[in-house]
Amino acid sequence: MIEAYLAELDAALRGPRRAKTDLLAEARDHLVEATESYEHSGFSRQEAETAATRDFGALEDIVPGYQAELGWTQGRRTALMVLFVFAVQPFIWGIAYPRVAVTTIDSPADEVVENLGGLTILLALLMVLAYRIGMRHPAVRQRITRITGLATIVVCVLFIAFGALLTALSPDGLVLLWMITFILAPMSWTALSAWRCLATAVR
Repeated sequence: MIEAYLAELDAALRGPRRAKTDLLAEARDHLVEATESYEHSGFSRQEAETAATRDFGALEDIVPGYQAELGWTQGRRTALMVLFVFAVQPFIWGIAYPRVAVTTIDSPADEVVENLGGLTILLALLMVLAYRIGMRHPAVRQRITRITGLATIVVCVLFIAFGALLTALSPDGLVLLWMITFILAPMSWTALSAWRCLATAVR
């Protein structure tokens, strides 16, 4: 009965694999401990498992709290990913690229990208801070995962679009390689994490 209960709980939850595994392991430990306690009180194994799962709670009552925790984990991971990806962009394009490029990127779009990058870094810092604040404020916890996912997807789409524009405007073929490596790949990776935020957010 415990394994059947845990299988249903597993099927109902969406989120990072490791965090989900940890939550299910904690639930299993609690149920096994409760079952053993009932057995020591004279219950049969089946009766003890029935009582343990009943005490643990119905799935419709348990799942929202567990799902919120998984969404929280995914959202915080995405916020940190955005901060890392955009924090290294000034080094990649301001220091590394000019050392190997034949020509430099010089267009109004380049300035827009730099300003948008700085704004995104600030936004990512605020999101990371919001996750720290949200640990003490349930109202923040309920909304921040979805906000993180939506904001990150918008930013990633904008940067991919501007990256394509800069590639088209530059005569240097190296720009295409760098755009794929340092814009398209990391932005797609980050957008996927953001999509998972929307999938794990409690509705």
